[in-house]
Amino acid sequence: MPIDKINNEAAAKQYLDTIGIGEGEWDKLSEPMRRIFINNTESWYNQLTDPESMNFDFTQISRFKKPTLLSNGELSLLVYHTVVDKLENIIPHPKRITFEGSAHVHHVCNPAKFIKAVRNFNFG
Repeated sequence: MPIDKINNEAAAKQYLDTIGIGEGEWDKLSEPMRRIFINNTESWYNQLTDPESMNFDFTQISRFKKPTLLSNGELSLLVYHTVVDKLENIIPHPKRITFEGSAHVHHVCNPAKFIKAVRNFNFG
């Protein structure tokens, strides 16, 4: 069921302030960044309400043998930590980083720390 287009901005603001980055962060975004979030509200809604969205083929994923960098924001929802916990237990030799003080979009919350972590990771 599509969400009411009139509420896309309110939905994007709520997502960003409660899941994405943190309270009050919506007001700090540039207008182009706000548009990106607003234009994606229906996709996020569909993902969040799809009962299959968190079903992964862990057998297939466990066959991945390349160096893997897993990351979480410290303030991310529990479900994201749970998924990364599962991945950490099935992927051979992953490296995991938790970005302190960050929510789900830690690459936005702490871009310098995120870039440093990616640059310092040995991708083989």
